[in-house]
Amino acid sequence: MRNDNKDSGQIVLLLAIVLPILLLFMALALDGGMAYIAKAKLSKAVDAACLTGMKNLWQGEPTAKSLATHIFNANYGTTPPVPGILVTADSYGNKVVTVTATATVPTFFAQPLFQAWNVSDTATATRGKLVMSLVLDRSGSMANNSGWTALKTAVPIFINYFDDT
Repeated sequence: MRNDNKDSGQIVLLLAIVLPILLLFMALALDGGMAYIAKAKLSKAVDAACLTGMKNLWQGEPTAKSLATHIFNANYGTTPPVPGILVTADSYGNKVVTVTATATVPTFFAQPLFQAWNVSDTATATRGKLVMSLVLDRSGSMANNSGWTALKTAVPIFINYFDDT
C-alpha cells in the first residue's frame, strides 16, 4: 500500500533543523560543566593561598608570598596558573592580602564557537588589631596564697609584650 500523504519526510526536515540546536546546547552544557569544575578548583586554591599568606605575614612579605604560591599550586593541581598576590594596608593600617588568579579552560565540544574560556577568582583576607581587656582580682582572695605578690610583678611584664599603637 502506498502512502500519498504530503506529510511524509517532514521528520527528516525537523531533525535537520533541531539536531544542530540540540548539539549546541549539549556542547555548552558539557563545556560549561568543565568551566564550573575549573572555577571551583580555582576558588579552593585562591582561598587557601590567601589564608596562608595572611597567616605567614609575620615572617615577612617575600616568605608569605612564596608560601601562598606554594599552597596555591598544591591545591590547584596539575598545570596551575600563576597567582597574583598583593599585600596592602587598609584605612586602619591593618594588613590585607589579596590573591587573584585566572585559569584558561579549553573547550572540547564548543570549539567552533569558543576556543577557550577564562575563569577568574579573587580572595581577600585581613586581620584586625588585637583588642584586649584585662580583668584583675582586687578582692583580696589571692592574699593568703601569695598570689597577689606574684600578680603585681607579672601584670606589667605581660602588658609589655604588646605594642601600644
